[in-house]
Amino acid sequence: MNAEPQRRKAANREQTVFLCVLATWRLHVEFVRRSLSIRCRPEFVGNTGVGGRADAGFTFFELMLVMLIIGVVAGMTVPMFRGTLSSVSLQSGARSVMALANHARAMASAQALRYCLNFNPDEGTFWLTAELQPLTAFDQFDPLPNVWGRTFSLPERVSFQRLVRVDDGQETPLSGEDARVMFYPDGTADEAEIVLANDRNDVLALSVRPWTGRVKVVPPAQQ
Repeated sequence: MNAEPQRRKAANREQTVFLCVLATWRLHVEFVRRSLSIRCRPEFVGNTGVGGRADAGFTFFELMLVMLIIGVVAGMTVPMFRGTLSSVSLQSGARSVMALANHARAMASAQALRYCLNFNPDEGTFWLTAELQPLTAFDQFDPLPNVWGRTFSLPERVSFQRLVRVDDGQETPLSGEDARVMFYPDGTADEAEIVLANDRNDVLALSVRPWTGRVKVVPPAQQ
């Protein structure tokens, strides 16, 4: 499953939603315009005759037709809006994970400390810790004493589908206390793959490059 067709599919959904909403709005404007123009015509003002009643507004059939069209358009756009929101939530979650990983990489190099990006797949949370005192408390990782040390959560209906660390080509699932990716002072990192999914089974895969520590979005088919 390639990432490019997913992006095109999402763009087509957004374009269809926009066109449907635009058509509904134009239909509503035309409905109001016709109603006002007919009722304001001099020959119909104060006309209570049979002809006046027949021409002073829309018939019941016309009203029902307009309501039917609006209902059909609404039925088409609501699922599309939901799909668009799910796609946006998935991308937002991926950007949050990437931002935290990139911060860990930068700070590990700047402070000459080991940083960890930790995950709780069951709760959909992730946070940073660092080996703040490597000489006196080796291998002890503590939360950061700033805004980057708080626990972050994935958006609603987005979850971690797959977390693995790659060692010499061998994949090891990450779970429990081992659900973490290490970033080192020399700019390297644990090679890992992080796959996020939403409630529509759309996925985004993030790959942590071992030699540069950079995090990139990769097609899920390359996992």
